[in-house]
Amino acid sequence: MSSKQLAYAATTGRRITFDFLSSGRTIQGYLVGMDDFHWLVSYAVLGEVETVLLHKGAVDMVTLTGSRTLADEEPGVQVAIEATGQPFFDFCERTYFGKNPTPKESH
Repeated sequence: MSSKQLAYAATTGRRITFDFLSSGRTIQGYLVGMDDFHWLVSYAVLGEVETVLLHKGAVDMVTLTGSRTLADEEPGVQVAIEATGQPFFDFCERTYFGKNPTPKESH
């Protein structure tokens, strides 16, 4: 999976599945940051948002989830994930897609 594909998934709110096949562990969440070696992923657990740093070399398989998006999450989860990820989403829009995102209105 290329960085550009993952950036597009992040900016469109697509949930991503990260599988650790050797341990049987799976994390499904939303990409809120990345560098050359890591992915920063936020996900909901019982209505609370947790954020983890995954080493790219430790993940065996990455799958873009087609049917679930951030818009499907509870409003509080959406707000928390967007608050963490918005600087990264804006970076992706500029760097990968040549857009200059406008600031969101604060409520």
